[in-house]
Amino acid sequence: MAYPPTAVPLSKLELRACAFKLYNADVTSKSDPQLWVNVKDRAGTWREVGRTEVVSDNLNPKWITAIPIDYYFEEVQELKFSVYDIDKHSRDFLGEVTTTLAKVVGSQGRRWWGELKDFTHPNRNCGHIEVNVDEVIQSAFNVNLHFRGHHLDKKDFFGKSDPFWTISRSSDGGATWVPIHKSEVIMKTLDPVWKPCTIPLSTLNGGDYERPLLFQCYDWNSSGKDDFIGDFTASLKQILEIRRFELKSKKGKKAGEIEAVVASVVKEFSFLEYLAGGCDVSLICAIDFTASNGNPIDPASLHHYTPSAPNEYAKAITAVGDILISYDSDGMVPVYGFGAKLPPAFEVSHCFALNGNPSNPEVPGVRGIIDSYLNSLSAVQLYGPTNFSNIISTAGAISSRCQTQQDQKYFILLILTDGEITDMDATVAEIVKASKLPLSIIIVGVGSANFGNMQVLDGDERALQSRGIVAARDIVQFVAFRDYKNRSMADLCADVLREVPGQFLSWMKAHNIVPNPPRPPPIYQAPPPGQAPPPGQAPAQPPSDQQKGGAISLAK
Repeated sequence: MAYPPTAVPLSKLELRACAFKLYNADVTSKSDPQLWVNVKDRAGTWREVGRTEVVSDNLNPKWITAIPIDYYFEEVQELKFSVYDIDKHSRDFLGEVTTTLAKVVGSQGRRWWGELKDFTHPNRNCGHIEVNVDEVIQSAFNVNLHFRGHHLDKKDFFGKSDPFWTISRSSDGGATWVPIHKSEVIMKTLDPVWKPCTIPLSTLNGGDYERPLLFQCYDWNSSGKDDFIGDFTASLKQILEIRRFELKSKKGKKAGEIEAVVASVVKEFSFLEYLAGGCDVSLICAIDFTASNGNPIDPASLHHYTPSAPNEYAKAITAVGDILISYDSDGMVPVYGFGAKLPPAFEVSHCFALNGNPSNPEVPGVRGIIDSYLNSLSAVQLYGPTNFSNIISTAGAISSRCQTQQDQKYFILLILTDGEITDMDATVAEIVKASKLPLSIIIVGVGSANFGNMQVLDGDERALQSRGIVAARDIVQFVAFRDYKNRSMADLCADVLREVPGQFLSWMKAHNIVPNPPRPPPIYQAPPPGQAPPPGQAPAQPPSDQQKGGAISLAK
C-alpha cells in the first residue's frame, strides 16, 4: 500500500471472501473464478494487495486464500473486489464492487455483502460477494510486572546505591541477550520499590513461557559507568510461580533479592474487538460562527460556500466525517455552533444546536451536518468571541452518559474554528474534566489566524493542568487546515485521527471496560424473486439457481 513510511497500521487484517451466483462466462462448463483485491492509494491509483486461488467450475465459490491488508483507522481505504474467470491463456471479467475498509470492519458480525457489477453490461446479473474480516494478532497479551529489591549490595562509598534494573531475552538459541526493558532509577536506597511496568508478551518472550530472561540490577552513576550489583536468570513461567529471586554478583555471591510483587499475564484488547462487540464511535461537531470569519456572501469569507467550491469548513467536515460515520450505528450527529447572536433576541450563544432543536441536536450523517451548517449561516448573526468551554462542557455531558460495560460508546468532538481561544483557562479546565470521559477532541484551525494557543491544548509534550489537577489523558489533537492546502485531505484525516484508537483504548483500560461478546451477523430475509432488498440488507442464504438477481448493498 502506498502510504508514507511514517504511517503505522492500527491492526493487520485478513479478508476472506465467497461469492454467490456469479455470471457464467464459459460455454461448455462453469466459470473458474478468482478474486482480486485492490486498494486505492492517496494518489488515486488502484494497487493490488492480493488474489485468491482459482476455484474450478463453480459459480458459488468459497475462496480459501486470505488477503492480508493493513488497517489504518485515520485513512479512507477504498477497496475494489474484482472477480475474473481464469482460463489457461486468458481471463474474463465477471464483475466488481467497491467499498471502504471502514465499512467492512464496521459491518455487523464483520460480514459485508455487495452486489457485483459489470458496467459494460449494466443489465447483467453478476452475482454477489460476501467479505469477512479477521484481525491478525501476533500476541494479544501483556505482562504486568512490579519489582522491589531487598538488601541490595551497597556500591557507593559515601552513600547508598541508586538502583535500576534491566530485562533481556535470550536470542540465537541462548547465545546472546537482547535488552527489552529498563526501569527508572531509585535514588539512595538498598530496598527500592520500582514503578509497575507493562511489557507486551510478544516483546518479552515471543509467547514462549519457558524462554530464558536475564534480570540485571545496577547502581546508577552520573558518569555513565554504572556499577553491576547482581543478576538472575528465569523464565516467565518461573517468575509467575516463584516470585522471589536471589541476585548473584560477578563473583557468584549473594547481592540481594528481587521480589516480583506483581507478575501477571493479561489480555490486551484491540480497538477492533470493541467494535465487534458493538461499541459505537460517535461524532459530535461544533462550528465557529464568529464575525472574524467574514460575511458569508463575500467570496473572501471563510464561510462563503458554493457547491462547486466548498469552503474549508465543509472540506474538513466531509473528510473527517466520512471516516467516523462508518463507526456509528445510527449515523446521527449532534451539531452545534458557537459565537453567534441568535434570533429573536439576538443574544450571543457559545453553544447552540444548528438544527434549532436543543433537546435533540442530531442530524443525519455528513450531508446533514453540511446542510444544517449552511442553513444556519443565513439565520444567525456572526459575532463572537471564540469560546470553547461551553462546547466542550456539552460534549462532556453527552459522553458522561455512556460509561458502562453494557452500553459502550466513545465520542469524538470535532471543533472547526478560525481564531484564537478567548476563554483559555475555562477551556483547559473543561478539557481536564473531559480527560476522564470517553471523549477525544479534534480541533481544525481554518484560515490564516495565529493558532499558538491550540498547540498548548494539544498536550503531546506536556500534560494540561487546571487548578492543580493534571489531565488523566491527552485527548486533544490540533491541525491547521492551511498546512494541507497543497496536500490530500487523506493527510489531514491521518494526522487528526491517528491518536484516537490509542486514546480510546487507554480510556477503556483505565475504566476496566472490556469488549462485549461479538455481535452475531444479522439475519436477513431474502426478498421475493425479482425484488431488490432495501438498502443495507442482504440475502439470508445464497440465491438459488431459480432466483433472479436483486440489488445487495452494505450490510451494517
